[in-house]
Amino acid sequence: MYTSGGPTGSRSLPHTRKSAHVDFDLRVAFAAERRLLPALLLIGLVATFAAMRAGANALALAWLAVYGVNAAIRFLIATEYATAPREVSAETRGGKIYLATAGVDVVLWSLLLALVPNAAMFVASPGAYAAAGAVLLGALSYGGWPRVWTVYILAWIGVFAVGALRVQGEMPAFVMGFPLWLLAAWWIGRQQPMARHVARVAHQTMANNMTRFGWQAAIHAIPTPVIVMRNDRLIEVNRSACEFIGRSERAIVGSLVAECLIADPPDALDPVKHPSRSSVPV
Repeated sequence: MYTSGGPTGSRSLPHTRKSAHVDFDLRVAFAAERRLLPALLLIGLVATFAAMRAGANALALAWLAVYGVNAAIRFLIATEYATAPREVSAETRGGKIYLATAGVDVVLWSLLLALVPNAAMFVASPGAYAAAGAVLLGALSYGGWPRVWTVYILAWIGVFAVGALRVQGEMPAFVMGFPLWLLAAWWIGRQQPMARHVARVAHQTMANNMTRFGWQAAIHAIPTPVIVMRNDRLIEVNRSACEFIGRSERAIVGSLVAECLIADPPDALDPVKHPSRSSVPV
């Protein structure tokens, strides 16, 4: 096992439980969301092109306009709140608008599949890949918001049902495999490391920075136990460390080191003897 002081430049404040009532700090989603606008617009263009190939005309262009406005609203809300000094909950103005855009997104895809004249051609064309990409990008933003993410995937099952019912004759291969893709996307969202324990830990560790995302992704990808500590508290653990300690990640993060570990040698976790940037076998 190794312990580390964390990424260069990260800082932590004393542990507090005052944010325990927040289901999910939306700043985490917003940090990813404001980088997704180009990809979302590209997905909209691909879907529109596929819809026109499948018989749609001005209807597809109108859909693209509404889709673009919805994506722009998501981007503006994310830009406004991503660097907010305090937690952003679903009850705030930004949270409610952001949740509404998620619903609008699902409704738009349902309408597109319901109104495209040749649904079979659409789902057998790049339009199907555009839909798959939309779900995958949702995993990066809504994924860490457990309740919303589950409902979002269930809503996409409804979108799939609309498309499947409109396809006549032989089912395209993508239609048969799309439910499995939804399941995979749901799993990606649930495992999305950027959204972990934000509501439990009040200190700021670059949650609004993609460097933070890379750091957490690296920690959780390592198969051996990894523990990150600051000011004698555990601020990051991977799955192997949770299994080693015998407690869940939510129960460990924010706890005192002495509450979870007995180090051997005892001075391995001593910040005086080991600088914060060093890694120590323990």
